[in-house]
Amino acid sequence: MVRRLVIAMAYVFVIDERWSATVMRSLLMASLALHLQLSPFVTGRGHLLETICLLCLCGLTLLNGQVDDTDERYYVIIQVLIVIPLLVSLVMVVEKFTAKIRRCVQKRSR
Repeated sequence: MVRRLVIAMAYVFVIDERWSATVMRSLLMASLALHLQLSPFVTGRGHLLETICLLCLCGLTLLNGQVDDTDERYYVIIQVLIVIPLLVSLVMVVEKFTAKIRRCVQKRSR
């Protein structure tokens, strides 16, 4: 919660585009480091998903403004960094759903 507030404040109050990108990179790297040290999530799945999201955000902020928009290589990298968290969360949802279905089937068979 505090991380989101700090990022929102930095986004609103830092006006210069170069400084804004630098501040966002620094905040995301610090957030990732704190997340890895403190492990704030109860479940391992939540921790893993948040770590992947933060890593992808760090990658996206590093590429933001650093690359030419017309270069196809970076476009593919950006798309992959966007899709990875979506795929991981989709896999987690499917695993959770199949586990619930298995439990319901086992209860009915008893």
